[in-house]
Parts: sequence; structure tokens; C-alpha cells
Amino acid sequence: MPEALVALILGLTILVGVYKVLSGGIMTQTTVLAQQEINRKAQVGMDEMVRILRGAGQIQDAGTNRITVTDQDGNSVRFYLSGGQLMKVVNGSNYSGGQSIASDITNLSFIYYYLNAGARQQQQPPNLSQVNEVGLQLTAGQTGYVITLSSAARMRNKP
Repeated sequence: MPEALVALILGLTILVGVYKVLSGGIMTQTTVLAQQEINRKAQVGMDEMVRILRGAGQIQDAGTNRITVTDQDGNSVRFYLSGGQLMKVVNGSNYSGGQSIASDITNLSFIYYYLNAGARQQQQPPNLSQVNEVGLQLTAGQTGYVITLSSAARMRNKP
């Protein structure tokens, strides 16, 4: 009888240990998947902005956290942050509505550059006719995890 009790206690101890290892692995996997989803959303948003800015012909409106450009097809395209959503408006008249292209975004910023005697110089606030490159920074995250992406787009179709 005492041998059976020892075996039962030993078996239960092993089962509890296996449960803790498996539950820890599941929690880690859930966290990693959530982080990957935030990374994916941020990258999709950044890629879309860079693609449009590279093909832009001119900047119509610019600020530290918003931009409106004329794309290669002549459309007015606006990017701005609203309630954690990176918004894109095509041919809209103001900073409302549009399509959400990324969520969980906590910060969006633009830096404007121009060439002066062959040297790249920052210009804030920008003289829109001189700007030929836009620096972008996008921060995304949820509680306990934040990612910041940075990129730059040289406007290829600027007159």
C-alpha cells in the first residue's frame, strides 16, 4: 500500500510538471503570434506609404503626422493617424473617413528633405515645392510590445 501511494504522488508530480511546461509553451506561442501580427500590420502600412510616396508627383499638404500627395495617376492620396488606425484617403477633401491600412499604430511622423547644392537637408515645416524626399517613422504596439519602423521615400515623379 505505501508503494502505491508513493507511485501515485510521483505520477501526479510528473503530470503537474508536464502541464506547466506545456501551458508555458502555449502562452509563449500566443505572445509571439500577437507580436508577429503587430509587425505584419506595421510593415503593410509602411510599405503602402513608401510605394505611394515614391510614385508621387507633388506634395499637396504636409505636416509632422500627415501628408497628402498627388500619385502617379493624378489621384490625391492622404495618409494620417486616427484612433490607432493608419488611414488612407484617395481623392477625399478632409482628414476623415478613408480606408484603414494598419491598426495598433501609436505614432506616425514624417520628416521632409530637399537637396541644397547636392547636400540633403531637413526642412520642417517644409517648403512643398522643394521637398524631394520624405522620411517616415511608424510605431505600432500593444501593452508590453512596441515596434518602430523607419524608412525614406525619394519622390521619383517630382516635376
